[in-house]
Amino acid sequence: MEKELIDIADYFQMKKYDDDFINFITFRKPTIQSSSMEPSSKKIFILNDDSTDDEKLTMFYETTMKAKKFIDDAMNNYMKNKKKIKNKNKNKLKNKKNLYPITLLSSKEFLDTIMLQLKSLNRLVERDSSSNWLILPLFIVANQIFKIFSQLKDQVTHPNLKFNINSIPDCNKLPIKTKIVKEFLEDCARNIHRSFSLCLNDKNPNLRKNKKIGIILFSNLEFKIYHKLQNKDMIKNLIKVLNSNNVLTQQQQQQNAVNNADLTTFYKSHVVMFNYFMGQYYGCYESDFNLACNYLNNALMECPDPKKIIITSPSTINSIWRRLLILLIPFTILTRKTYPNLDYILNNIFINIEDNHAKEIKDIFHPIIQCFKTGNLQKFDETFKQNEYFYLENGIYVAMTLIRELVFLKLIKNCYKIWLTINDGKNNKFVIPLPFLLIGYLKSLGAQQELIQQIVVADDNDSASGSHQEQQQSSAHPRGQRETQTRYKNKKQLPMTSKETRELILDEIECHLANLISKNYIKGYLSHGNRCLVISKTVPFPKLATKNG
Repeated sequence: MEKELIDIADYFQMKKYDDDFINFITFRKPTIQSSSMEPSSKKIFILNDDSTDDEKLTMFYETTMKAKKFIDDAMNNYMKNKKKIKNKNKNKLKNKKNLYPITLLSSKEFLDTIMLQLKSLNRLVERDSSSNWLILPLFIVANQIFKIFSQLKDQVTHPNLKFNINSIPDCNKLPIKTKIVKEFLEDCARNIHRSFSLCLNDKNPNLRKNKKIGIILFSNLEFKIYHKLQNKDMIKNLIKVLNSNNVLTQQQQQQNAVNNADLTTFYKSHVVMFNYFMGQYYGCYESDFNLACNYLNNALMECPDPKKIIITSPSTINSIWRRLLILLIPFTILTRKTYPNLDYILNNIFINIEDNHAKEIKDIFHPIIQCFKTGNLQKFDETFKQNEYFYLENGIYVAMTLIRELVFLKLIKNCYKIWLTINDGKNNKFVIPLPFLLIGYLKSLGAQQELIQQIVVADDNDSASGSHQEQQQSSAHPRGQRETQTRYKNKKQLPMTSKETRELILDEIECHLANLISKNYIKGYLSHGNRCLVISKTVPFPKLATKNG
């Protein structure tokens, strides 16, 4: 069969790409099902003699061909080695994780080659100031290089990952190897930031030809890299650049200016990702939950409706919903002071309610929402302790600790309703003694009735029973009496009396109430001398649900 010759220089003259050009820049996927990429078996990519004088184009062509050969050779060797053990274990032929062979990642020459490919394409994009046709190809190259270096970092502890770098002694010892991989990833970040800068600094007034359409694409890549490097400062600097250039207000204009079907598909999906990363930064790092909610809601609105379209990859869509909801649910509770209808969300968003992502969301947040509705501090603290690692892993630990304040507020409202019922018709019904709130506080923490009675009726004469009470108090909730007692023990570590414990818990309640009053969650004031809370006769508890709505 005669093979078709495709001259790469023609694309740069026409300033237009097609599927063949995308196949040229795309590396062979790390699967063993196909021995080679189908397009390359029928078509040969060349660079004509007239274009060899163009150093930038020649460099791009040569590095691309060299990188593709590296990958083809590595994958073919990988397949040959697998075929040798085919009769022993057929399952070993499956590359389930879709990863490149570790021997390929160990080649510094290959890693330098793919980095040089990105650098050379950046130079070609910089040279073409009148068009943005190379933005999508540039993103494809940058994205696949990021995936390779990301895999390299994930497998840094692999015993077969061995570099051969003469200039670095002991380069295969884990600490040095980890440092080398980090430097590779940082170099990757610098080159992708160069691509980002080319888009950011384009001054072409024609939006349809302006390279600014690529800002969000490369911003997302940078976010991923900086998260991989765990570099919060670089994330902060990137967002400063985006804010200073007024990029965030131009999203809709840029989206409307897209006139390429392929780029439109990429852009819509990346708008969701971009808003997610922005919401994650402001909510998890800056604790600006209002701004975080705005970005996350924008991401939510851009997501496809699974009930109205045909979903080719349900697990991917469910994973996106999961990541958004993990942030959006606690941030919304904090900003709107309302709880979401979790059953409605799960039934209308997730394609399959029995999906693991849907179950995880329900298991994590359903108990929290119930505590928010009832003021149950004991259940909240138990749930918090059980899912503490999950909160840390997803960056919502601070948000969840702040929700406890709203659970405490609900407890105070419940106590106030009981107080009104007891003192109906009396003049002092708007003056709530703190010892009354103390009973509700201890009950909410799960303290035993005997312990509550001892603390509430404590006086100066019960100090002799301190050691006995300490033993009983140890059975109270860790966020309640036992923790309070331990936190305030004197230097001699003497057992605390019931009266001392009572006063300390009352002080703790006063502190919580003072915070609620300062945030305008409660209208009133505290009288420390009389140990009471005096609340407003008109609106003791403002409607917080409309306060930030």
